[in-house]
Amino acid sequence: MKQHHLFNHMFSEEGPEALRQQWNEEVTRQPDEAYKKLNDPFLDFPSLFILKDDVKEIEALSIRNRIALMHIEKALNVTLTIPSPSTMPMSNVEIYDCHVQCYEWMIESSSSTLLNNDFLYVIDHACTYLYQFYNEGHMPQLIELLFHRYRNNVQYHYLLQLLYDSPKREWLLYVAQYLYASPKERLFAQKLLHFIPTSHATTLNVAVESIEDWYEDHHHYLLFTGETNDTNHDPVPFVIHYGAKYLGKAIHCQTGQFISPLSRQEFDKAQSFSQLSIDIQERLSTTSAHYRKENRSMWREWIKQPLSSHLEELHIYRPCCH
Repeated sequence: MKQHHLFNHMFSEEGPEALRQQWNEEVTRQPDEAYKKLNDPFLDFPSLFILKDDVKEIEALSIRNRIALMHIEKALNVTLTIPSPSTMPMSNVEIYDCHVQCYEWMIESSSSTLLNNDFLYVIDHACTYLYQFYNEGHMPQLIELLFHRYRNNVQYHYLLQLLYDSPKREWLLYVAQYLYASPKERLFAQKLLHFIPTSHATTLNVAVESIEDWYEDHHHYLLFTGETNDTNHDPVPFVIHYGAKYLGKAIHCQTGQFISPLSRQEFDKAQSFSQLSIDIQERLSTTSAHYRKENRSMWREWIKQPLSSHLEELHIYRPCCH
């Protein structure tokens, strides 16, 4: 928190009621100065949230504060009579930017504040807008907020839902860093990463390095499943697309479509490969990845061979494969 702002300091050191009293005294004595402090860029959102019922001169508020109060209205279904920013003389691009900047400010300046359930609910909704509607959020910030909530035993369900709803594969690496945190956070991180081999390794360095190695080997081939904590007790948000790993071709994580076009031979091979059992797909893709890593030029020759040759190499006998 930016302690040098009087309202932030008052809230942090003396609590919400002291801040409300300070505001009411200042707005009665010097209203222009009071609103100037409220509109100060260094104000933290928790201070505004505490004063939401005491702010009367809505027209004196900055655009950021109006958007924030309007968000509180919607999230908590209360009436604060905040005019929509769309009524202001701004372009659609400016309105968009103002909303994104407001939600970023709300979340960033509130990351360590656990005021009450209403406040947490408002922040959860701000995260939903920023990460899902605007798709502008920073994944490390969401994960830090999630673990802070979990650490302090307060509601984190909506934040966890947002994490699982994100197809951004890099969040796996950010979560892995919490294996170095407290035992409680470590168990939570392991739960989130349970589908990655060796995430439960007894040695922390081995666990983190193994996860990083697994990510390096597979991030081009990870397929987003959409599984969440609402649909599965132990969600698996990403699975390996073994066909992509076998061919060494990156896929779009949400659609499973190959990013680079396949040749006719590759397409036929991918079709035949998809009809194999999952355990055989895994064995073939692992073999292909190993060859590719060891010697790329030799692998290029190997992958041109018919699928049937690769099956024979592993002593797997199947009728007619390309």
